[in-house]
Amino acid sequence: MPSNPGLYPQGRDRLISALTLVETAFGVALLGLFAATLLAALSAINQTAAVARNQTAARIAVESEIDRLLRLVYSPPVAVPTEFAVEGQTDNRKEIARTVDLFAEEAGGPVPIRAELRTIAEPLDAANRPRLLRLSVSALYTYRGRAYRVEAATVRSPDI
Repeated sequence: MPSNPGLYPQGRDRLISALTLVETAFGVALLGLFAATLLAALSAINQTAAVARNQTAARIAVESEIDRLLRLVYSPPVAVPTEFAVEGQTDNRKEIARTVDLFAEEAGGPVPIRAELRTIAEPLDAANRPRLLRLSVSALYTYRGRAYRVEAATVRSPDI
């Protein structure tokens, strides 16, 4: 209430108070909308980060498998690992599949995500260079109902 009641008519005081209440309600509504938008944005960023972590884990699994294949002794016709034995296979192609665990962080702790790791060995050029092999490794996994795939390939030549 103003100190001098004669300067402001009674109706004007009510109008000023009402506008202040409307302005306050509008400000609170705006803050609520901002908080809801911020929460949705942070949730989307967290989902993207989780997918990126899983892709990184799958990439590491694929690269580790390629490194393992490159360390095997390969000197045809004497030493040919079973992973590289393409002769007698359908289309001169050897395919091996196995399951590995990728880990994802969830609210209750790490939860393993199963990934199928497929390795394909095939001659790079069967007619001219049958000893050079193209090695392809792919990891296939599902996260939150969506399928993901990570692939890498390299060429393997005989040791000597």
